[in-house]
Amino acid sequence: MRFDDNSTFGRLAGVRKYPNVSGAWVISEESFWNVGFLDSFRFRGAWGKAGRQPSATAGINTFVVMPGPGGTSGIRASSPGNPAIEPEVSTEFAALDERLSGEFTHYNRIDRKALLSEAIPSSFGFPGSTQKNLGRIDNWGWEARLSMRILETDAFSFDLDVSADHTMNEIKKLGTTGGYSTRAIGQPYPNHATDDRVLSAFWYTVDSGADLTCPRTGPAGTAVCDRANAFGDRISAMCDSGVTLAPAGVIARAADGTLNAVDAAAAQFALDQYGVMQGGTPQPCGEIPNVNLFAGPAFATYVFTVAPRISLLDNSLQIFALAEGQYGRTSRDDLTDWGHHRFHNSIVSRLEDNALWEYGDQLGDDYVKQLYDADFWRIREIGARYNLPESLVERSGASRASVSLSARNLFTPYRKVDDIYGARLADPEYGRPTETGSGNYWEMPGTASISMTLRVTF
Repeated sequence: MRFDDNSTFGRLAGVRKYPNVSGAWVISEESFWNVGFLDSFRFRGAWGKAGRQPSATAGINTFVVMPGPGGTSGIRASSPGNPAIEPEVSTEFAALDERLSGEFTHYNRIDRKALLSEAIPSSFGFPGSTQKNLGRIDNWGWEARLSMRILETDAFSFDLDVSADHTMNEIKKLGTTGGYSTRAIGQPYPNHATDDRVLSAFWYTVDSGADLTCPRTGPAGTAVCDRANAFGDRISAMCDSGVTLAPAGVIARAADGTLNAVDAAAAQFALDQYGVMQGGTPQPCGEIPNVNLFAGPAFATYVFTVAPRISLLDNSLQIFALAEGQYGRTSRDDLTDWGHHRFHNSIVSRLEDNALWEYGDQLGDDYVKQLYDADFWRIREIGARYNLPESLVERSGASRASVSLSARNLFTPYRKVDDIYGARLADPEYGRPTETGSGNYWEMPGTASISMTLRVTF
């Protein structure tokens, strides 16, 4: 049992308690065990809680120095403190099964009072953001590892390590905060969202002075061709109306016109906390209000690795490699949008002859300019290590020495998406997931490098 009363907690928060328990059962040592080819078989399990403390200034108001009149200095408000800020509490259960030279772990973790930053309205008088405890996030996943010696002789051996990981989470509660474009009940965090999702679009050219209504694709009726390119060709489009994750009771309360203003506002606030998924009924885009449609998680939900090793010359020479594949992540390439489409440097944006792209560009559909599936495989490392002969090493007075040559992140043999409407995408690891789902130009991908190392032990 751990007790925690941290100075970073708000003055209204008290001592926190974190229990933990774990155990293991070596089944292969029981009298009933009779599987001869398995040297060891055991089961491990654990349950416990842990806390993540807020930032050092989360509970207090902070100020920064600013230039004052006549060359003097002054101070201004930087960010307000939250006196009720508490640690984020995680509850995790993990079970691990070890067999031969492999292992499998499944885990479930619940984060209560999750620590996230929330923007401050300008009317509050403080700029920036403050940390708040925002409800609950459930996490789950599994990890699998397997190590194999495929072949072994006196002069040669071949080993192979493979692994697979899966991780996912879901926001369960948001507390007293409203929903954001990338923070909503029922969705993973962090994620990407788009205000609109254009499903289909077509041109409808009219003569000068003619009626601007045009045929509607889909259900019977008419729709206004409310967009046009630079040449006057009008466009009609159908968009995804979205499917809310809000329970039926919340939706009914929000739509009940008999509610008073206070109750209606509370019902609408509850409705806004829930995420909106794609897959709604196609409707004319002009008839659908802006909704934050879930685009995908901003993290890899599956990660695979393959690491072969070859040993030669009585294990004096080792040749090794590591390949990694990431799947399930949706990425946002801001540079492709700003550097090509938005400033009309790409072919599709200059010709304006693609109805879906043109309508999506004007409407703000991030799928036509920024969002893409970031699945990829990369050769993380490839190299060789050679242990120098003892007869040579002993002449220098050393006990052993080795020289190695390796290259990292040189090759990306597979990418699911290379471009968006002809605009070449950046590296799939370019950027970072954030709670706003943007700003991928803040962080660079892993550097490609070649290194040579000499290790000498005396």
